[in-house]
Amino acid sequence: MMALPNRDYDLYLHMIPERIQAEEPFVSLNNLASLLVGAKFRDFWLSYANMKDSLDAARRHCCCCCAVPGFKDKCRSYIVHVLCSTYQKLPKALLGEAMYIDGAALDNYIQTQKQAAGWEVDADVSSAPRRAPPPSP
Repeated sequence: MMALPNRDYDLYLHMIPERIQAEEPFVSLNNLASLLVGAKFRDFWLSYANMKDSLDAARRHCCCCCAVPGFKDKCRSYIVHVLCSTYQKLPKALLGEAMYIDGAALDNYIQTQKQAAGWEVDADVSSAPRRAPPPSP
């Protein structure tokens, strides 16, 4: 999932036997991937939080995405790629909800994108360059 929009996850998934895919954490990972690719970002973050909480409680499956450094950042990068490909002007509230950040963290992200990617900011609306490059793998 961290390589989206590349389809590596789907390709690697075909190497895992179906009987193993029917077990945790694969069921939850597949659900997360489906939500992310389907642009259901709010549901993605809710499922991610539930998965993280349940795994923390059970102390199992420590190899899942919740323990992978940079997982949330890569998912957010993909989300921004999708939003910038879809919208010419992006309301700050929509960006924050999709990325599951708000307040100072969201303001810092927007300022970083303004400097690094040439975003234009007007009040509560951000405008990304016309063709946002895909996130780097």
